[in-house]
Amino acid sequence: MFLSLDPTDTNPWLLINRDEERKALVGRILHHFVTGDGRRGLTWSVVGDKGVGKSIFTQAVLRDVRSAANLETAIIQVDCRGKGSWRAVLAEVADQCVVEIDALSGIPGNVVPKGLLATARVGAAFARFDGLELRDAHERLLQFKGALELGGNRSLLSFLSSGFQVGVQREKSHTQAIEGRIVLDASRLGRAIAALLRDMRTSGLRVIVLLDNVDELDHRYRTEGEREHVRQEVEGLLGLREAPVVLLVNVRTYFNGVLTRAMMDRTLLRPLRPSDLQTLLQRRMEFEDATVQAAFRDPTMLAAAQALAARVGNPLAWLYWVKFLVERDLLSESRFEEGCHRFLDTYFTQVNADDVSRVVRVFTHPEGDISREDLLAACGNTYVMSQMEDHQVVEPRDFWNPVRYQLDPLFHVLHPRAGHST
Repeated sequence: MFLSLDPTDTNPWLLINRDEERKALVGRILHHFVTGDGRRGLTWSVVGDKGVGKSIFTQAVLRDVRSAANLETAIIQVDCRGKGSWRAVLAEVADQCVVEIDALSGIPGNVVPKGLLATARVGAAFARFDGLELRDAHERLLQFKGALELGGNRSLLSFLSSGFQVGVQREKSHTQAIEGRIVLDASRLGRAIAALLRDMRTSGLRVIVLLDNVDELDHRYRTEGEREHVRQEVEGLLGLREAPVVLLVNVRTYFNGVLTRAMMDRTLLRPLRPSDLQTLLQRRMEFEDATVQAAFRDPTMLAAAQALAARVGNPLAWLYWVKFLVERDLLSESRFEEGCHRFLDTYFTQVNADDVSRVVRVFTHPEGDISREDLLAACGNTYVMSQMEDHQVVEPRDFWNPVRYQLDPLFHVLHPRAGHST
C-alpha cells in the first residue's frame, strides 16, 4: 500500500515536536563556533531509548547549523552500527575528512590550505593498516610530498614524525635502507585522527563529528570481560574529544553510563505523546499518493491508528507497526491479535511466538523491568533466554550492570497493559 514510508528515514523535515531541544543544541554549537579559540572542543551526547528519534534529531541539528554557519564547516558523520570495531569507525572518520575537505575546497570563497587535503589523504591511507613496514610508510608519505609542502598545519605529520620517525624529509633513494615496522594500533590511530581534526580546525575549518548509534558498535554485555572490551572500544572513540572540534554522540539511555565522566553535556529525548505520533504519520503521508492519503482520512482507520498510538509510544516502533498492519489490512481492533502473531512470524521467525508472549507478560507493565532471575524463569531455560537477548526482545536496563531487564519498545504493543498509565 505505501509507496515511500520508511520507518528509518532520517530526513530532518520529518522531525516532530523537538523544537525546544533542537534550538538549544543548535544555539550551543553556534555559540562555540563564535567564542571558541580553536584549542578546545565541544562534546555533546544525545541520549534516548531505542527508536525515540536520536538520529533524525541530530540530522535536523546539523541541517540548522550548516545553514546558519558559514561555508567553511566540515560535517563528518559515521554510523557505528555494523562497523564492528572502533578502529573501523576511526578509519571512516578519516575517509570522511578527505571527502569534506575536497568538497569545501571546491566552493568559491572558501580558503582551504592546499596542503590540508594531502594531509587528510595521508591520515586515511595510514588508517587502513594495522601495521606496515617503515619503508612502506615513508613511500606512502612521499606520494603526497609535493602537496604536503604547499603549506597547512602539521599536527598529523608531527605525530607521525615524533611517534614513528616517519616524515617527508627523506628522499626516496634513502627509504630503501629503513628497517622496522609501524604498529598503528587503535589507540595510536585515535591520536592520529585527532591530530588530523586539529589540522582541519587550525586551518580555519569549523568541524563537527557525529558518531551515531555508538551502542550498536558491539552489543555484547553478558560477561564482565565482554563489557570491559566494549567499554574500551567506546572510550577509544571518545578520545576524539581531545581534538578542538564539536563531537556529537548518539547513544541509547541504557548505554549512556560509559559517558558520565567524559560527556556531561547532553540532550535527553523522551518518548513522544500519542498525538505527536499521529502528527508524525500525517507528515509522512504527504509523500504518499492520493489513495493512501484518503485511506487515512477514513474515520475507522483513524480510530484504529489512534488506538495503536496509545499502545506504542515510540516513534520507530509506531511506524514499523503501522506499516506492517496497514499493508496486511490488519489495522483494526478486531484483527489486532492476528496482526501481532503475523508480525512475530514475519520478523522473528527464529523465535517462538509463544515464548515471546510469555516473556512479555512476565513484565507488570510494558515500560517496567524485572530481575534477570525472573526473566530466566519466564524463559524456562538459558537457550530461550539467549534468543530473547540476541534478537533484542529484551535488553538490560543498564548495559554495564545487567541485573534487571526491560522490553524493547517494539514489543510494548504486545503487553496487555499497553496504553495504560503506570
